[in-house]
Amino acid sequence: MKPLLIGQAPSRTSDPARPWSGRAGRILAELAGVSHEHFLRLVEPVNLLRCWPGAATKGDSFPMAKARARARAVELKGRRALLAGRKVAAAFGLPRSDLAEWMWWYPLRGGFVTVIPHPSGVNLWYNDPVNCACLAAFLRALLRTGRRKGSPC
Repeated sequence: MKPLLIGQAPSRTSDPARPWSGRAGRILAELAGVSHEHFLRLVEPVNLLRCWPGAATKGDSFPMAKARARARAVELKGRRALLAGRKVAAAFGLPRSDLAEWMWWYPLRGGFVTVIPHPSGVNLWYNDPVNCACLAAFLRALLRTGRRKGSPC
């Protein structure tokens, strides 16, 4: 079964009907070492919100009550899910103390979830090549893809 890739919402410029079809999906595909279209076939892409919620001070707005309601409806039993960012993790009810480590698997509702840094232009985590290499290795192992030459960032 494909892993779920759960994000906050479509970006201002991406197609709301195609989760992860924009820049954030391309970043993760590059790290995984596959084309964007192939990446979207290897995962089950999901957004908690159906449309872009608007801008906030840093990044986008995120109505937590709506996100929590949608997160409760996502079936995790027997699944693995990548939660993109701390806000998505919070919508799934992961306590803040569990979010100290990225890319660790946590049991949740009969499945397993992991938190990866949100791949937005605002997130400086992706500026560190070591971080990118760690996430690239994690994604490639999860998706069992081969290595592609070039920088993982």
